[in-house]
Amino acid sequence: MEWYIPTGIIVIGILIAYVVKYVVNKHYGKQLNNIDVIESACMYYRHDFGLLEGAERGHVIFEAREWARAFDKAIEDTRS
Repeated sequence: MEWYIPTGIIVIGILIAYVVKYVVNKHYGKQLNNIDVIESACMYYRHDFGLLEGAERGHVIFEAREWARAFDKAIEDTRS
């Protein structure tokens, strides 16, 4: 039996990761490369994150960082 994760759930998880990053940045400065913050956000995104290994875990972390950067750039563009 294969599990299917709808795209909407993925987007919501990424948004949660971004909100966590935003709050941390606002209060503690740039933390984008802080692995503890990224992994914490990934746990909110996927409750099984702690059980993931190897490439799948790396993919979730990579995607969380990329979405956080994309939102940062979009916010900066709207402020200009």
